Amino acid sequence: MKVTIVSNNQNILSEFEEKLKISLNLVSKDTMLTDILKENTDLLFCPDLKVPIKKLKKLHIKMPNLKIVFNAVCTKLEDLVAEGINESILIGMNLLPTFVNRPLAEVTTQAKGNSQVLMELGWEVKNVASRIGLVTPRVIVMIINEAYFTVQEGTATKEDIDVGMKLGTNYPKGPFEWANLIGLKNIYKTLDALYEDTKEGRYKICPLLKTEMQGIS
Repeated sequence: MKVTIVSNNQNILSEFEEKLKISLNLVSKDTMLTDILKENTDLLFCPDLKVPIKKLKKLHIKMPNLKIVFNAVCTKLEDLVAEGINESILIGMNLLPTFVNRPLAEVTTQAKGNSQVLMELGWEVKNVASRIGLVTPRVIVMIINEAYFTVQEGTATKEDIDVGMKLGTNYPKGPFEWANLIGLKNIYKTLDALYEDTKEGRYKICPLLKTEMQGIS
């Protein structure tokens, strides 16, 4: 199977290289259409949070049988189908940083057999509904947002919260450790997408998180 990864994020590319014990075609997202057509790819991964829907639509017209795995955290499968991409070739997946090189893949797809493709690459697959935030990202970014509110209120420091969550809940990482690994921009964009989708207060971004985000933009 010829697998292509389209991204400019070196950390994500490194995760794929560690996870998939096969030769990968790594392509800059800025030149993906030409390079993929030239390489005759079987399976395409688009791990960036902002899914290039328009480019994928053009690619689908040229290669209608190419299976596409896109980051479904902030983009629903239905959004790509609405653009004319056949749902039979689409596989939505949680492709946030730190979630690629894991045994379990959180996946949303409408076509039977698509999950098998990921299983052949070494993932155990858990099928979930197509929704903003999927399941795991939705929970984790909410926890991180609440942790920011706790710091903002002066209840505890980031370090104390990380230690307390690991000792008190047996979390493998504290919320701020998680935020650093996933990337604050990804946390912000996911929370923003969740709030726009649900209008639920628990996803409204903490002002302190916004301030830190502005500092790294």
